[in-house]
Amino acid sequence: MGKRQCTVEKMVGSKKIANTPPMEAKGASQEKLEEVTLLRCFAVLTLVVHHVLCIYLADSWGGIDSPMNGYFKNIFSWFIPEANMPLFTFIAGYLMGYQIERKKYDTFNVFARKKVHRLLIPYLILGALMIVLQPGIPGGWNGMIYGVPNHMWYCLMLFYCYMLYYLISNFSKEWVNALVAMGSLALNMKYGSMWTIYQNFHLFGGIELPLYFYFWFWLGSYIFKHRHEFFSITNAMLLLTVYLLARPHAQAIFKTIAYILVLLQITYWLVHVTKWSERVHKLFGSIAMCSFGIYVFHHLFLWDATHIDIFSQYILPLCSVHYVLMPIALTIVAFAMSWGITALLLNTKTGKYLLA
Repeated sequence: MGKRQCTVEKMVGSKKIANTPPMEAKGASQEKLEEVTLLRCFAVLTLVVHHVLCIYLADSWGGIDSPMNGYFKNIFSWFIPEANMPLFTFIAGYLMGYQIERKKYDTFNVFARKKVHRLLIPYLILGALMIVLQPGIPGGWNGMIYGVPNHMWYCLMLFYCYMLYYLISNFSKEWVNALVAMGSLALNMKYGSMWTIYQNFHLFGGIELPLYFYFWFWLGSYIFKHRHEFFSITNAMLLLTVYLLARPHAQAIFKTIAYILVLLQITYWLVHVTKWSERVHKLFGSIAMCSFGIYVFHHLFLWDATHIDIFSQYILPLCSVHYVLMPIALTIVAFAMSWGITALLLNTKTGKYLLA
């Protein structure tokens, strides 16, 4: 997704290739960020799963008690920490590092204007639309003032991260950027959840949220800058060890950092040492292209399905009885519907402007 939680690959046959850094094997001049395509697909799919499981684990979504709830909590802890919002933000920072290296943005005015059109206006328009279409959504119109009208909060938060990163990177020293990122890391360690810091501060414009998420944005850009040293089997094994040994609660921040970096290692090696068919390329490319739209619409579908009586009177009882089949079915339906509608809307001028 590169833009924007609930109140909660064929082993390599050639030994030579397997032991050669993918960047060198492919050639730096041909470098493409195909790993970002896979990461986006994974991030948006797990976000849909997250909100489906919210029906069981969050009172505001249904709070259904089932024998599977303990397993669902483990899925949250191990595979979808903080709804994978840190992963989405890391991807955005990784792409920012790529864009800066290629000098995509010559002036702040050009940069700011693009981010206003890409993030700020969609936040206002889609945020307002989601309030109207999602009855009972927490925050409502008042949330627009405090940066959390609904799930569109992520657009505004990411807009702030882009602005802050650009200004520090271009008008200050890199150590200042790192220092701000470490302050953000400290907030992550202290509060443990974006909703905790939001409830504690609740500042005008939601400016506490980018301060909380900035570490992940900075980390993505930092890893891109040092990618030649980062991608190695040794680093992958070390990170995997940290991920497996760190406890989900007391050491959650270290677990999440290791988790994201392991995912990046896996996706990077997959796309650089594995041959993908044209059909698979198109499939992942389509999902990645539609990832923001999937982000927008899946929440709308799932919220309304569990909060509008004409739907919820049937769906919630089914979720209660079929607590294995219904999460699978709802994930498939919500993901497919969101993907399909986004693909259609991207053929229109308005849809392309708001969702591309």
